[in-house]
Amino acid sequence: MAKRKGFMPKEVLIAIAAGLLSATLALSVASGAAVSVLFVYLAPLPLMLLGLGFGSLIAAIGATAGLLAVFAGSNWFASLVFVLINGLPAVLVSHLALRSQTAEDGTVEWFPPGPILAALAGIGAALFVAAAITSGGSEG
Repeated sequence: MAKRKGFMPKEVLIAIAAGLLSATLALSVASGAAVSVLFVYLAPLPLMLLGLGFGSLIAAIGATAGLLAVFAGSNWFASLVFVLINGLPAVLVSHLALRSQTAEDGTVEWFPPGPILAALAGIGAALFVAAAITSGGSEG
């Protein structure tokens, strides 16, 4: 039996489940329980594991499922924040971490971790600047 290239429907179902889990963890803060703060910090984990296991396309599908779940459970602003804080870094990290090239001697060279961390720091800085700009005109 020939092996198909690309992703299988099984991987898409796993992506949807991971996106729903990530959205549930992110929305748990609305319950008001003290332990929900820990769950919010763990919200990117299913998407990161998904991206590192199956690739950035499947991570993007999971992030989209999480976006839709957060939109159904909250509003458009919360879903935008979810995808910027949880989805975008998971897709970016999985895309960069799985990049490799074959050297002249036949060994595989992976993308170094320094630029991956720099990209994550850049996303964080951009989100901080965007938050400062959007809340700059309001008092309190």
